[in-house]
Amino acid sequence: MSAAPAPAPQSSKWAAELPEGSAKSIVVEKCQLCHTLERVVTSNRAKSEWDDLVQVMIGRGAPVSSDEATIVVDYLAANFGPAGSKPAAAQAASPGQSSAAPEGSAKNLVVDPDQAQFSGAPASLGLPDSVKMSIISGDPSKPGLFSVLLKLPASAMIAPHWASVDVNIVALRGTFGFAEGDTFDATKLQTLNPGAVLHVPAQMHHFAQAKDSAVILLYGVGPLSLSSSTGADKPRSGMAPAANQ
Repeated sequence: MSAAPAPAPQSSKWAAELPEGSAKSIVVEKCQLCHTLERVVTSNRAKSEWDDLVQVMIGRGAPVSSDEATIVVDYLAANFGPAGSKPAAAQAASPGQSSAAPEGSAKNLVVDPDQAQFSGAPASLGLPDSVKMSIISGDPSKPGLFSVLLKLPASAMIAPHWASVDVNIVALRGTFGFAEGDTFDATKLQTLNPGAVLHVPAQMHHFAQAKDSAVILLYGVGPLSLSSSTGADKPRSGMAPAANQ
């Protein structure tokens, strides 16, 4: 469906709320690997709390060096500290206040796959380095709903694996191939053209490949983890594709 110029994606909206500073680029590049920037912008913590939180994130695999951690903590404490010290534009509704969005703000909830900001996917997902991710909502590593965009370059291959929970895949851009099994075989790939929807049950062994540069929407209820199925037992059946929409 054609439309007027697309609104800025949600990730860009929250990135714009971050004040300029030496650590902004680190926060934008590395904090989005596990959660949205909205969680940063709408937080209100003392420096010690930011320090503890950053160390927890590093412990979970965030690729932040000790020097970067110091800079990030100072930046967050200065801009998103207690007593309303964070930027006014980032203030979240207080308990009892209406959470209704101001008129016209709904457009900021629209995510355009062609404008979304992508970065490396967390190592815990086991995806190739060439696959980039943009979080739309939630946190795949935690309980609850999540939705992310995955961007795959042409010919990118995702080796046989299985997911810990049911996931749903929507092909948005390019041509994405998917097949069930424990051994990669390009001849078995089922083509998902833009608009196709695929439901993948938990523990179903499968593999995939982008025939050309592709963007897919992946969503479900976490926590999500991926495990290699190479050499595993007989794969579980149950692939449930839907026709192109």
